[in-house]
Amino acid sequence: MNDPQQIMEFLQVTGHLQYPFGKEQDVPSGPFHHAIHAAETVRAVASFQSFEAAMMDRLSLKIHGRPAQFDGEIGPATEAAFDKPRCGMPDYGPNVQAAVGTGSWPNCHGIGDFHAAKVFVNTNQIPDFLRPYWNEVFARCQSSYMDIGHKWILTEDESEANTTITFVPRSSGYIGLAIVGQGESCTSKIWAKFLATYQPSDVLSEWTSLLRHELGHNAGLQHTRGGCMNPSIVEGLAPTWRGDPSESVLVNYYGGVPIEPPPVPDEEFWSFQGFKSNLGRTLWIPLAVPIEIGSEP
Repeated sequence: MNDPQQIMEFLQVTGHLQYPFGKEQDVPSGPFHHAIHAAETVRAVASFQSFEAAMMDRLSLKIHGRPAQFDGEIGPATEAAFDKPRCGMPDYGPNVQAAVGTGSWPNCHGIGDFHAAKVFVNTNQIPDFLRPYWNEVFARCQSSYMDIGHKWILTEDESEANTTITFVPRSSGYIGLAIVGQGESCTSKIWAKFLATYQPSDVLSEWTSLLRHELGHNAGLQHTRGGCMNPSIVEGLAPTWRGDPSESVLVNYYGGVPIEPPPVPDEEFWSFQGFKSNLGRTLWIPLAVPIEIGSEP
């Protein structure tokens, strides 16, 4: 991206033009080819470079053979950074606020002593390349949230869902966009949508990161420098929130006590069956009586 108008519009959408480094400033006026050289624009570009430090360093090392310089100059590495797929949420702005709260929300949806939210996924819209991976993508994402005390529960009834996930064939420069949850209740209705044509080289890993990221917005998170809530996908993310820049916020909000997964069938039993109560609680019942090894039939 090297067109002055596109760059100015990009900096505005991402919040860096109006709120560089999180502080409000006047937006330069006049023709785009003049405004691009204004001191305010230079500050906005430096703000973007600093926020995307991890990506800027990789691009600068590849293109220039050195770490990035957050000087507000628009060179080849910065132009390449402008073109990288990213989340559609701004990095700075008056509505960019971190989640607030203390501890988990016990018995949410009548399920256990932890917070839970119901998710409806419009499976008819899942792109063909993603369909074979989707169940594993969701399971990995769900597991990472269970580790910090928050459970995403799939529902086939959109009317009872707290979050609705859809896939769109086109977007205005984003690969995912979600409502940032602020003080949401168990009856809130929010959404997250994803670009159906986003097909990275590692579909499973990068779509897991993308889903974790957008649901992170729904859970109340804002963008961070690095980690899962980085506005562009950072390579090599761990499959957990532990050690992530957003860990402390999530732990503060949801308690941080891991939710136990369904029990692994004990070797004494042939198998277990899960039954859901009218409150959504899953009960695990053995389908066979205990068998003692070596006992007479």
